[in-house]
Amino acid sequence: MLYVNLNFLQLDREWLQQLMKTLFIVVTIVYGIMLLYIFPLYVHYENKLYLYFKNAILIALYSPVRTIYLIAACLTLYYLYFVLPVFIFFFGASLSSLVIMWIAYRTFIRLELRQEQMQESNA
Repeated sequence: MLYVNLNFLQLDREWLQQLMKTLFIVVTIVYGIMLLYIFPLYVHYENKLYLYFKNAILIALYSPVRTIYLIAACLTLYYLYFVLPVFIFFFGASLSSLVIMWIAYRTFIRLELRQEQMQESNA
């Protein structure tokens, strides 16, 4: 839907159209990053529905290096699937899920460790 809005948005003023296209690109990037963390958060923690979305964005912003690492791993898998399409049938969803969950789990452990250290220093 964001892609359709980006391509078919027509405004009278060019600067406003550029602003809206830039805003759509930023929203699409944030949405994509949120999708990377939403499923591992859902599996690992038990929260209310809106907290998964909020925490996915906050984790992505709080640990940008891990987020870039996760994006790079997903792009590498995409390239592997593009070059050797037979891997999609054998390893597609399971390998992608394994890589995403492994990186996200390590991020969760690191964040929990930092949280414990902050609580100990405040006490």
